[in-house]
Amino acid sequence: MRHQLSVQFEYSPREHVRALDETPYRRLLKKWWVPGSVAFITVLVAWQAIRRNVYDGSLSALLWFGAFGVVPMLGTLLITPTILRRFEIARYRRARTVDTTARETRQFGEDGITHGEGAQHIPWSMITRVIESANFYLFYHALSDIPDYVPKRVLARSDIDALQALLHDQFHWRTRDLQLLPRAT
Repeated sequence: MRHQLSVQFEYSPREHVRALDETPYRRLLKKWWVPGSVAFITVLVAWQAIRRNVYDGSLSALLWFGAFGVVPMLGTLLITPTILRRFEIARYRRARTVDTTARETRQFGEDGITHGEGAQHIPWSMITRVIESANFYLFYHALSDIPDYVPKRVLARSDIDALQALLHDQFHWRTRDLQLLPRAT
């Protein structure tokens, strides 16, 4: 096992947002957004219909209510995630213009994770959770609410094995905080 692993990759705001989209919270939010939006609007419409007796027997009143009440609300709720995603990409793009380095560096060792060229060192005791998703390794730590990520596309098979061995060594006493994908053997 190597005791030191260094990974470099080109930073991309889109990839950063894709990594955040693979966090458990956002996957759950994405899964329930459409059913929740439809249920929310259904409850609002039903409440208004019961409270005000909206339906007077004519079909045209019901169509007007749907066209000018239900459809705009449903459209707004369904397009909101796309708009928020674009704002988030723009925010990371603006934040990156302040920092001139386009390459991200992560160094994994026995004592923790180092970002950049020694700019920020996070010991393993401050890493609260590690999640492997389909395309990324997500590292949650006590210094931020947003996880750091390493794209799998930049890791060779030997690097993945070394990283997983290091993670198993560091998380052997708190296995719930290490969530790796099951491997076919």
